[in-house]
Amino acid sequence: RTGGDPAEQKVKEEREINGLELALAVAILNSDRISLLWPPLFQRLQAMLDNPRSSPRVLATAAQGLLRLGSKAMHQPPIGSDVAAAVGKLQFLDENKLKGLAPTLAPHLRLLVKCNLENISSQCGDDLISVVALLKKLAAFPSSAPTALDALSLLVLHRSALSPSHFGVCCEGVGEFASRAADATVGGKGVDY
Repeated sequence: RTGGDPAEQKVKEEREINGLELALAVAILNSDRISLLWPPLFQRLQAMLDNPRSSPRVLATAAQGLLRLGSKAMHQPPIGSDVAAAVGKLQFLDENKLKGLAPTLAPHLRLLVKCNLENISSQCGDDLISVVALLKKLAAFPSSAPTALDALSLLVLHRSALSPSHFGVCCEGVGEFASRAADATVGGKGVDY
């Protein structure tokens, strides 16, 4: 069913967002017991992110919540692998949805990187590849490119967090940023990275 009263849909969306924000607040305040709260909360966040009919506001709240929790608890199994898998999925969102999320998603992804430099390392290579792939996607949007580049620079400058092969992955990402910046400047757009 796709129709319905717009006012009713708005109320439903507000309830969904308020419920999610409350659940996230409880989880963040109880971060010492997050392993008990994580399975049902992650299941709900994942369902919102996977639902193609989720509104942009619901998607933004779910993605931000996932990244905020990951920033605090990525070092705890299975939270780290769940967050990395979700980050990997975020890069495959519809381009218009990702563009709408980019300005609010980039700072939360940067915080995730900043708080988890040691965890996003050679022992967690897939995590790094997922994060860099999403950062590269966010770099395509002028509204999030500076923050995405800053997050990537945190990874590149944190020498102990990268194996030589993962350093190469990050450098490829930096190269793509530079190429986009050059294209934007040549094209007359003048994007300030």
